[in-house]
Amino acid sequence: AIEYVELDQSAAQSDLVVDESVLRQRYEEQKAQYGTPEQRVASHILVAVAEGADAKADAAAKEKATGLAKQAQANPAIFAQLASASDDLASKDAGGDLGPIEKGIFGDEFDKAFFALKPGQVSDPVRLPDGWHILHYRELIAGALRPFEEVRAEIEESYLATEKERAFNDIANKMLDAAGETATSLEPSAKAAGRPLLRSAAFSRAAGEGIAAIDAVRKAAFSDDVLKEGKVSSLVEIEPNHVVLLRVSEHKQEAILP
Repeated sequence: AIEYVELDQSAAQSDLVVDESVLRQRYEEQKAQYGTPEQRVASHILVAVAEGADAKADAAAKEKATGLAKQAQANPAIFAQLASASDDLASKDAGGDLGPIEKGIFGDEFDKAFFALKPGQVSDPVRLPDGWHILHYRELIAGALRPFEEVRAEIEESYLATEKERAFNDIANKMLDAAGETATSLEPSAKAAGRPLLRSAAFSRAAGEGIAAIDAVRKAAFSDDVLKEGKVSSLVEIEPNHVVLLRVSEHKQEAILP
């Protein structure tokens, strides 16, 4: 038989109060979760340069790219038509379309040139590892942010879940610390957690009732440290945020019935 202290999340949530200013602060810190960022839609034309090509081949590719760039800059409306001459097989038939672009996808040199453009503008040729690129900033898709009032319930739910988890862990740690000070008694742990000290009926390794119906509890009760040395167990997890700390209060050896 055991005595035990049982802790679940309900013990750590009764006094939680939601502070409106905290919710608003979390909203400001996590705005990215509650909206869509602006997007810049790009197209490009590639004049490829073979890896290891000499300066003459590179200069010829640059000259071709410069000619295409000047035509596109003079009339951006024909960019898709000019892209039919691109060496990028994946995008040339789609007018050079790259879709929405985020920083970091194509490297620093691409970002430096593309994010300096205004909507509708075409860049000068940009040298990247695979050749010379002409970039077209086709469209800006504005981002949208859900207002605080619309997402307040979501923020509150997330906040309460975090605070309950924190409070639960704080109480569980206090239970363990108290058990560590008096390794053979659970009374300090029960007091630290503000929970009652409970007792079970006798049970065997194979079966039990109530708390002893749980395999993990029986396994902990019959472990050497707890059974033979009389120590308080480590925390036994029954399910997430539901734990038990226990010690053996009575032990009868196995015997043949008369």
